[in-house]
Amino acid sequence: MEMQPTPQAVHPPRQLQPSLTASFTYKDKFVIICLNIFEYGLKQQEKRKAELETFMECVQEAIKENQEQGKLKIAKFEEKHLLSLNAIREESELSNIETKIVEHSEDITALLNVLMTLEMQLVEQLEETINMFERNIIDLVGLFVENVQSLMAQCRDLENHHHEKLLEIAINILEKIVKGEMDEDLPDDLRSLFIDKDTIVNAVGASHDIHLLKIDNREDELVTRVQSWCTHLLDKIHKDEIMRNRKRVKEINQYIDHVQSELDSLEYGDLLD
Repeated sequence: MEMQPTPQAVHPPRQLQPSLTASFTYKDKFVIICLNIFEYGLKQQEKRKAELETFMECVQEAIKENQEQGKLKIAKFEEKHLLSLNAIREESELSNIETKIVEHSEDITALLNVLMTLEMQLVEQLEETINMFERNIIDLVGLFVENVQSLMAQCRDLENHHHEKLLEIAINILEKIVKGEMDEDLPDDLRSLFIDKDTIVNAVGASHDIHLLKIDNREDELVTRVQSWCTHLLDKIHKDEIMRNRKRVKEINQYIDHVQSELDSLEYGDLLD
């Protein structure tokens, strides 16, 4: 199984159409955008999950195939190893013993080279797979961030428009109060804001700033979390591969040391008695 480049999303999140939302309230429009972000986020999360699952399958398949090749090489060597040790033990001529020991030592070195070559091939294969996955997942995350930022920009535009309308209404109410044309009774806490124009402008502006800050913070949270997830995931994948490689190299060397030790343990004196 090979990793394939991830195609870019063809359909971006829906944009609010003025003609369709003209009769909606500020809250209605804001909810539509938030739902849009939520639905788009779920779809993109599934795409990233599928990409990760495909990658893991590719990695496991490559490792399994490499391990099977290594086991076959070792199994074939084991047969020859036992025959060589027995042949050395049964040999009575010192010169022949030395020759057989040298020949089998060369066989051990050849096995080491074969196993290390297999491991290097796997390292190269996994490096290519990891690089492809890294490009794919970074593209997916980048696309998600780009579209979320676009949706958040819609939230800001909506908030700015709402602020302008609210300020206009507040000033109109202030003018009516000043002229004594305000028919409706206002709550005391609300009436306390309508002292003068500066007070009402500052109050409406403070509310606007709070709303924009909440939008900014939510955008930062979404972007930071997905980028942090991507960074930690890729770091873990690279670290896991380094650890896997070190473990495999250690296993190979330990096995080679073991069979070499079995060969070295044959004493000439014992063999010639």
